[in-house]
Amino acid sequence: MPGEPEREPPSPASASPAQAPAPLPADRREGERRGSLVERVRGGVTAQGARLARAVLVVRYVMGFLAGGFLISVPISIGSRVGYGVGLGDAVRASAVSCLYGVIFLVPFLGLIPLTRIDWREMRVPEFQLFELTVAKWAAAAAGLLFFLSLIGNPTAQPGWIEPGVLWTVFVLMLLAWAKIKLQTLLFPEFYAPRKEEEKR
Repeated sequence: MPGEPEREPPSPASASPAQAPAPLPADRREGERRGSLVERVRGGVTAQGARLARAVLVVRYVMGFLAGGFLISVPISIGSRVGYGVGLGDAVRASAVSCLYGVIFLVPFLGLIPLTRIDWREMRVPEFQLFELTVAKWAAAAAGLLFFLSLIGNPTAQPGWIEPGVLWTVFVLMLLAWAKIKLQTLLFPEFYAPRKEEEKR
């Protein structure tokens, strides 16, 4: 009414306890805690699944690298044998071991296709080459191990199903493939720098 002094609104400090937010019930707090735990577990399972999928993808391409190395070594082996005076027919027959190894490693490379389908369109060229660097590193390690085992199985390097010369050629090819990409990453480090989050969108 006119003439009456205006009343000041009550301060938040003087608000009644009934106006304060009520604490969450114990069962609701427990439900939220369990929900966050489930999300963390799901996130961990998803991360483990992603690491497993990448490992299978790397294994598949390591098999592909080795298959390619053995098949590429065929003309190298034929040429070197002919250069040392071996007849062309004998050189071709001796190189059949490389073809056999190439087919053996080609089987898992093709067989793992259903488990390693990936949308390569989302990957930049530098990212793919870094992936290729990882594959080449493990392929070189596998070829080196095979060469070492061949020296144990055939120390005199006699022609047969285990030929250290062929495995040495494949090891050198894998090592050169790794060194080529590694040199590129050292010469152009900014080109291979990881993308920022806003660049991925």
